[in-house]
Amino acid sequence: FLVIPMLRRLVGLAWSGTLGFLLLCVGHAVLPLVSSPRGAVPGFAIAGLGMTLAVTSLSALLQQRLPDYLRGRVMALWSVGFLGSRPFAAALN
Repeated sequence: FLVIPMLRRLVGLAWSGTLGFLLLCVGHAVLPLVSSPRGAVPGFAIAGLGMTLAVTSLSALLQQRLPDYLRGRVMALWSVGFLGSRPFAAALN
């Protein structure tokens, strides 16, 4: 979380969301290449940083671009999109 504000200042809010998704992909691409849990930890760390960067950047970008009268409604749908599917995913897991 300490790195995110520095990255946003360097590349901007929209590009930090894109960079977050790229880091998420790179972190996941490492996982099939390693055979031990110790080797998978850096991949999960990179993927976690990417996910955090992407979600926070895109949430902030969405809030900035929305008009005030729609912000609450859209953010409620945004939250349902991320959190509303979690019970179904937990049941499948």
